[in-house]
Amino acid sequence: WTETYAVWSPLGTYLATFHWRGVALWAGPKFSQFQKFYHPEARFISFSPCENYIVTFSPNSDRGEDKKLIIWDI
Repeated sequence: WTETYAVWSPLGTYLATFHWRGVALWAGPKFSQFQKFYHPEARFISFSPCENYIVTFSPNSDRGEDKKLIIWDI
């Protein structure tokens, strides 16, 4: 499930879902949860072409979070 929408990675390896606390990646033969990324209220995601990295963006950093843009190593 997701709180907003889901995004496929470029090669179709991962499905990203958005949640209040961040982003979850789903992968594998049964698309079980693969990894979580803590970034409160993240609303946008972009995968690198080779799917080694993601970038998440949260427009709302009013809760003391000063990181609006984070680059993650998958």
